[in-house]
Amino acid sequence: MNNNINKPNNFDTKNYISKSYLHFDFPLTTAEATNFLSSISTDVLCKHRYLPFITYSIVFKKYLPKEKDVKPKRRKISLSSHHDALIYKYYSEILGYNYEKYVKNNNFQLVATAYRKNIGMDSIKAAREVFNFIDQTNESWIIKGDFHHFFDTLNHKILIKNIKEVLNVTVIPNDWKKMLTSLLKFKSISREKLKSQLSMVGINSPFKRNNQRAYIKNIRMLGELIKNNQLIFSNKNNVGIPQGTAISATLANVYMINFDKQINKITKHFNGIYRRYSDDFIIVIPTTTPLYKIISFKRYIVKRSQNIKLTIEPHKTKIFKFESAKSSITKLSYPNKKLKNNKSNKISSTPSSLDYLGFMFDGISVSLRPKSIYKYSYKSKRALKRLIMLENDNHISSLGNDEIQAKIQNYYVKKYPNGHEPATWRIANNYERKNYVDRIIAAKSRKINDILSFHKNVTQRYLCFNPRGKNISMMNYAIRAQKEFNKSQHSYNVVILKQVKRQIKRNQIALGKNRKNR
Repeated sequence: MNNNINKPNNFDTKNYISKSYLHFDFPLTTAEATNFLSSISTDVLCKHRYLPFITYSIVFKKYLPKEKDVKPKRRKISLSSHHDALIYKYYSEILGYNYEKYVKNNNFQLVATAYRKNIGMDSIKAAREVFNFIDQTNESWIIKGDFHHFFDTLNHKILIKNIKEVLNVTVIPNDWKKMLTSLLKFKSISREKLKSQLSMVGINSPFKRNNQRAYIKNIRMLGELIKNNQLIFSNKNNVGIPQGTAISATLANVYMINFDKQINKITKHFNGIYRRYSDDFIIVIPTTTPLYKIISFKRYIVKRSQNIKLTIEPHKTKIFKFESAKSSITKLSYPNKKLKNNKSNKISSTPSSLDYLGFMFDGISVSLRPKSIYKYSYKSKRALKRLIMLENDNHISSLGNDEIQAKIQNYYVKKYPNGHEPATWRIANNYERKNYVDRIIAAKSRKINDILSFHKNVTQRYLCFNPRGKNISMMNYAIRAQKEFNKSQHSYNVVILKQVKRQIKRNQIALGKNRKNR
């Protein structure tokens, strides 16, 4: 090994866009990013002071297919400062360049399909490749699983060892060491706690750029506040890296090099394919390999993951069987003890579908998984409810005073009984009527352009079969996915567009009924 790290020819900042979230420094313009990078040297990077991450949590609803219910799920978001983000991107380019050379030289360049520009593989293309391979085999075994709390459990010693291997160095350079320390021993501040403490000392917003002198003063006060109140959380464990930085995904791929190399070698020996998309992995092997060997291989995978300090839960790692003659996929169940052959009558199978990267494959068709459709349906109902309310309030606010008063006196709301009985209507109570009056007053002062803008957004996302512009909607995604799956020859049907069109039709009917009954 040597200590000369290979670097890409250039780092292009022409299209660099700094995100506009609030932090301890300012978002960078393209010119500022270019100037900042041009001044970068090993000495500058060694002296650079990495700022703490600002963290907050978002709560979203997770659909549980078996229970046919939803439960709240919390996800932690870590934001690096704008200058730090650019530095992480700089190192990510170098590490990614060396990673691509490494996987090519070791003949497993197609295994990792996430976060790689060189192979141009997104989740749609990754799913299509796997489903097409399954489709082209008459019969195949499928092993599918995922790593539990992937980013949070990456072992630092293993990561450093693999970084040296990929960079082909014996010692991590000082500038790299400082950058990695900022990630491995990352410091963070809760946004909620920070705002609370700031307001106590009269700092309403230390982040605004319009007053440089006030900004510097506030930052100094902020530094003392953080120091005295110990608001900073430090990661003192030897595991885990923050998600969301420009280099986090590359580090995750580097962490998996030896696991990917070994699993891919065995899979190739069985004439199959092994693919990993971040923490999700899938293996497809023709049934010319006996089942008892597949079960042993699955157990080896679980054991191999433990060697790199990761967890693959055995009960969540499933084995499926695809049979083209029956156009079916079945899930296998078998005892925990070792099987000496694949003729055991203790192995059972049940009809199933393969859920991979947001798509379902049942041997006959490819569709969006129920969770995705449920989330789209849920968001549709909320958006349409809001649009209907705005339109109704705007209509009522345009009436005469006597008519408005009559509407307020005869305002009804839905009553939802316990159980599965249909909803009924009841006269509104005083609190509900007051809220209704406030809405009418707000509607009188609301600009028509605000309603039109919201209407346009809802139409593009939930009511339009042919959305225009760059708006990201489920229909845009469905069109792209349908087109991507249909690029290659296969025997299965692709019903992704059909699913989304069906939901859009329901949305149109719901909106039409309301307008008709107004």
